[in-house]
Amino acid sequence: MAKAGGWGEVHQASREQGAGGGVFLSIGDGETVRLRSLDEEPRSYRIHHVSREVNGENVYVPVPATDAADESYVLEKSRLYPPDKRFALRCLVIDENDEVDGVTVLTGGVQIFKPLSGFAERHKDIRLFDIEVTREGEGLRTKWSVNVSPTSVDLNLQDIEEMAEQMLGPELAWDVLFPPTNYDEQRDILARAGIDISVDPAEELAEDMDLEDARAIKFDFGKYSQGRAKTVGEVENLDPRYIDFVVRECTTQGYEIRAACQVVLDHIRGKQIRSKASTAKSSTAKSRGRRSRPAIEKPAEEPEVEPKASKSDRADLQAKIEAAFEEDIDNFPDPADIVAAIKKHGNGKTKLRELTVKQLESLAAEITDG
Repeated sequence: MAKAGGWGEVHQASREQGAGGGVFLSIGDGETVRLRSLDEEPRSYRIHHVSREVNGENVYVPVPATDAADESYVLEKSRLYPPDKRFALRCLVIDENDEVDGVTVLTGGVQIFKPLSGFAERHKDIRLFDIEVTREGEGLRTKWSVNVSPTSVDLNLQDIEEMAEQMLGPELAWDVLFPPTNYDEQRDILARAGIDISVDPAEELAEDMDLEDARAIKFDFGKYSQGRAKTVGEVENLDPRYIDFVVRECTTQGYEIRAACQVVLDHIRGKQIRSKASTAKSSTAKSRGRRSRPAIEKPAEEPEVEPKASKSDRADLQAKIEAAFEEDIDNFPDPADIVAAIKKHGNGKTKLRELTVKQLESLAAEITDG
């Protein structure tokens, strides 16, 4: 659902952190369009960018976000697709002959709207100037250029306001362009696309990937994809913290890369654990002395194995955390703190799926303060 955003909200989103079909502006690679805004300020909306492989093809589905986090099917089923704040302006299209050629809706994130926000702060009303938008590249490598120039069409504010009344019909009302959604509608949108978001594809890939194959995979996004792209193994030696960053933060892109980083990260953690254990064993042996003999102890009874937490248990944990911080989102735990809490309650384990039911319950109690 669209909300009255304003230029200040664009600045806020740029600190925190698109085109469609029909009435929404669609720009091809290398193309430039010239626009004139009919709105003094943008409207904001939130969307989940869901992308999955379906029957061998990559399918992208934009899913509108719900107003409340605890009413969201997407957030209940997956951590991979947090809502992304976007902005929209309804605009006149200006053709090559400096004539008005219809109405479109410019949408995008801060890459497009931050320059417009800065210009609006200096010159007050964006409607008095032309907006030129250029697109270069495809997919994750798309770059947008935005320029504001003196108007090529002789229209004052009164003209713009009159044209807005004439040309912005019911089909271009904000609630029609960005209608409110709910849990069931999100689920149905994904079902129609054949997408199941309850399973993390990177985790599935990691389970079947060996260490040498993981190290050989090259980065195709991020700082190590520039120039001669580096392999995961090379980055493991150069910058192991980046491997951890990719696993924790790059949840919406590069499933194969994230899977490879997960395999390498598990290996790094395993080496650290073995190194600590070896050091502890050596220190213990030295403290006993060479002639000491270990006491013969009666074998202990096998401890009762606690059941692992199910996928449903993990989903309940996520819902409980989101509900606890719904009204206090500024204090939502940092991902690093959550990982540390998982390791604490899971005796060193770093994945939720490895925790027992009791460990999961104590984790939830700590994060939500009971």
